[in-house]
Amino acid sequence: MTLDETYQLGYLIKTHGLRGHLVAHFDVDDAMAYQKLKTVYLALPGTPTQLVAYAIEKVQPQAGARVL
Repeated sequence: MTLDETYQLGYLIKTHGLRGHLVAHFDVDDAMAYQKLKTVYLALPGTPTQLVAYAIEKVQPQAGARVL
């Protein structure tokens, strides 16, 4: 998958806890619409033009546009 085939949903803010949770900011009007999200594609610093797929176990809306 390339960057041209995707759109940027948001960005990662920080890690949360010890179980591998991440806090993300979704740049959308309604973060609840993405509760059934199963996969995200991340551009890593070493290879910014390539995307790496990561499976999502659960999306948990937080305050504002933040998602856990």
